[in-house]
Amino acid sequence: ELSRHLLLLILLSISMFVGAALCIWTLMMDGMSGIYLELVFLDGFLNLGQSIFTLAIFGISAKGIVLNCRRLTRRFLYGRDQILLPAWEDLAEEDRVVSTRFIRHQLEICMEELSRDINEGLRRHNGVFYGTDLVSWLIEFGLA
Repeated sequence: ELSRHLLLLILLSISMFVGAALCIWTLMMDGMSGIYLELVFLDGFLNLGQSIFTLAIFGISAKGIVLNCRRLTRRFLYGRDQILLPAWEDLAEEDRVVSTRFIRHQLEICMEELSRDINEGLRRHNGVFYGTDLVSWLIEFGLA
């Protein structure tokens, strides 16, 4: 939220600077030049586009866009919105043995070694780990 306000503040400051430069140039100029016309256009765009900037910064939720893209990607790749795991009975016997061995003997060790607190932006996630860390740990212990 803070970065959105900062971005809007920067855009408004640029708009004010262009407006001030245009006023000073209008008072001191003798004739029109191409740069002056570009500055007039930029001033008009920045002044009339403030509502568009505000809508783009605060009105459009980036999180919603990312979630929709993720959902569409899953639907495209897997044919459904969510990934469905097979039932326990449908797994091969070897996979069930490895899973049972992991749950009984190594799950607590894995959680102790991998889980940590992760800060992501302004949010804090307690007792989590990345999937790549889990895969590396499983390979190290010969479970994958």
